[in-house]
Amino acid sequence: PQGFIWDSTYSCAYDALLMILLNIWQDNLNKWSKHLNINSHMESIIEGFESIQSGETSMEACRDTLRQRMNNLDRMRFPVRRGAGTSVNELCEELLNTNPIGSIVTSCDTCNNINRTSIDKLSFNCYRPTHRTNNDDSQATSIKDWIVQNLSPEGTFQGVKCCRKDIRSITTLTEIPWILAFHVSNTDLLPDKNFTLQLKSKQKLNLRGLIYFGDFHFTSRFISKNGDIWFNDGMTTGRECRKEGNIESTNLADLLTC
Repeated sequence: PQGFIWDSTYSCAYDALLMILLNIWQDNLNKWSKHLNINSHMESIIEGFESIQSGETSMEACRDTLRQRMNNLDRMRFPVRRGAGTSVNELCEELLNTNPIGSIVTSCDTCNNINRTSIDKLSFNCYRPTHRTNNDDSQATSIKDWIVQNLSPEGTFQGVKCCRKDIRSITTLTEIPWILAFHVSNTDLLPDKNFTLQLKSKQKLNLRGLIYFGDFHFTSRFISKNGDIWFNDGMTTGRECRKEGNIESTNLADLLTC
């Protein structure tokens, strides 16, 4: 695998995310060209990856095309200048917009108000307490736990209030996506090697990448389909990715930091 060489105009959010996406895509070009093509932004990224693959453009030129595209969309959230960075979380939320894959329904027993919101992003914030009953204050300890609790038919408390009380939100999926991103900053949630979602059929999703933030800089780890873990920091390692071991023999808690 290869990484993107950092640019002094604070490209690291793009470097970290694109390193993971590019190397996933290179595992199986046809498969991932289809499954990653969920909106016009991702279509443009795939076209850039194809240009990289054919040698028509450099990795950094592909990245810079995306940066300019996002800057044209919102100059405040996606700046291209020194001293101003981009949030990976906001970048994921924009790039992982999709057709609805489910809905979140909240209902109030007091006023009978019902609100339905479509799930149209494949990026999820995991920082809220997600599960509470009269007898159970247990919290999720891993991303898999968080998903199970949020998909509970009983619903979860997600900070929604009506008639001066907390009300439950019931989350239902109608389609299983091929890629998901989870924002776990300021939580103790552990990553999982994999988890399975089931509607009419089962689909197994494997952990393929992690992004880290510290000292106003993003770095990332890519996990290959055979489980090898590769670290990249576009500022210090450039194109080179450093092999750190295999997911099967790695303590998942060790992946929380780099």
